[in-house]
Amino acid sequence: MRLLMLALCVSASLAAAPLHESAEVEAALARVASLPVVDVLAVRSKGDPVCPQLPQPVELPSPRPGGVTAALDALQAVLDASTDPVAIPGMSAAVAYHGAIINVITKGFANVSSGSKVGASTPFRIGSVTKVFSAVLVLQAASAGLIQLDDPVAIAVPDFSVINPFGTDKVTWRQLLAQRSGLQREAPQPANSTDEALKEIAKTFLLRAPGGQPSYSNLGFALAGNLIAERVVGGGHTFTSLVRDWIVEPVALRHTGNEYGPGVPEGLAVPYLANGDPSPFYNLGWSDPAGSMYSSPSDLASLAAALMQAARGEGPLAPSIRQDIAAAFMDPDYRNPDGLTLFGWPWEMRVAGSFLLRRKGGNIPGSTALMSFVPELETAIAVTWNGGQDEFT
Repeated sequence: MRLLMLALCVSASLAAAPLHESAEVEAALARVASLPVVDVLAVRSKGDPVCPQLPQPVELPSPRPGGVTAALDALQAVLDASTDPVAIPGMSAAVAYHGAIINVITKGFANVSSGSKVGASTPFRIGSVTKVFSAVLVLQAASAGLIQLDDPVAIAVPDFSVINPFGTDKVTWRQLLAQRSGLQREAPQPANSTDEALKEIAKTFLLRAPGGQPSYSNLGFALAGNLIAERVVGGGHTFTSLVRDWIVEPVALRHTGNEYGPGVPEGLAVPYLANGDPSPFYNLGWSDPAGSMYSSPSDLASLAAALMQAARGEGPLAPSIRQDIAAAFMDPDYRNPDGLTLFGWPWEMRVAGSFLLRRKGGNIPGSTALMSFVPELETAIAVTWNGGQDEFT
């Protein structure tokens, strides 16, 4: 029975069933907080017609249950249809369950002109999915006692300041991660270094009061990643080197990084514009922690699995992220009035049936990425395309 319920629930989640309002979800939401702010959200499946009880993840038997196979086949059909011979010539996806990659799907070309096809390890630029890596660095610094999430950033970085026309509240680390800092969307120019950026930011005004409604800010994550690496951890670290030392190596991500050059990374999927032309390389410079990295879907799904494990006090990130902090990382920080979409650190969440999808999408010219997972099912999906795609849908 447990395997049957697992198959049904994995099928429901992987097959991307249409969103619908669930009385059980609404009741769960009502129990924890009123709109619009949510501190903790627990979504369970009791009473849902698709999945009457929340299953405990178990090892998949061999051969796999028919429901799981059907769900993976349905996923492949959806993803096959998401490519386009001109505008989106290549796609790769990975599914992780119970801490392991259980399926990889590839289609099309990594480089149309050379004829090289997308492989299971092909790296793609991931745009704003990079923000997940920046957020993890903040969690690790907090777990090490180097910062406190609810402390103003200026305690650890005294030369960080911004004009607040709404009062005297200061921007905190948690607000940076939750897109609730009130900072403007992009870094001011010139901003070729952290010193230059901080001088320019000190002349700018907050757009909203800290802790208020979310307001998307690449600047907030550029600050989070660069300040943690250079000012909080220090020792000559950069965002790129700290991601490598604190995340990439411990989780054994083989095709993930932020270093570019001739032939580096090897086999990087060529980004394509809507007309089929290769996109010029888009250099974010100092704002790299907001959207510059590359990765493969298998690496992204493995990172999601490691984060879910850390919330249980297990896995490769458990030594560097306190369990309570890792568990809080799974929770939403703000609920929108529609009741079905929520924001986290930096998740863009959505209620689907009886489950809360934690997800982060990314777009950079010519490339799109998606990372999504459901901790209650220990299931994650990551997808990359070398073209512009509506990854939220």
